Amino acid sequence: MSNRRQIKIRGIIYLAALLGLFSWPLPALTQEGAGLQGKLLVGAADFPPYSMKTKDEKWEGFSIELWEIIAERLGLEFEIREYDRLRQIQSAIQKGELDLTTAMFVTEHNETVSDLSHSYYRSGLGIVVGTERHGQRWI
Repeated sequence: MSNRRQIKIRGIIYLAALLGLFSWPLPALTQEGAGLQGKLLVGAADFPPYSMKTKDEKWEGFSIELWEIIAERLGLEFEIREYDRLRQIQSAIQKGELDLTTAMFVTEHNETVSDLSHSYYRSGLGIVVGTERHGQRWI
């Protein structure tokens, strides 16, 4: 089996598991129950394979498809707003310009400034660097 196919299958399994996790408490989180009005504003950036734009300007990827399934199950309307970088999305959420994003790294810093779900994808790959460089903490 090719590496690309394995990654795709693994991604589908993670999405199915996450959807299963969210399917139990969903009735309590409908638009009526949560008091949501209007469309949710969802931030997205080009970050393959999680979120990317097709040639015809449509969004696709693991995170986009997962969000579409969750929104459909909850009966939520949403609009995707495009950003150049994930940091811009995080800043927009903190300022109240966005309601959520389809993907964000689960890090100690992000957990202190955002309300994150559990990780739904782990690649097993990483980059190793020292914890400090020129007096700045990296990790």
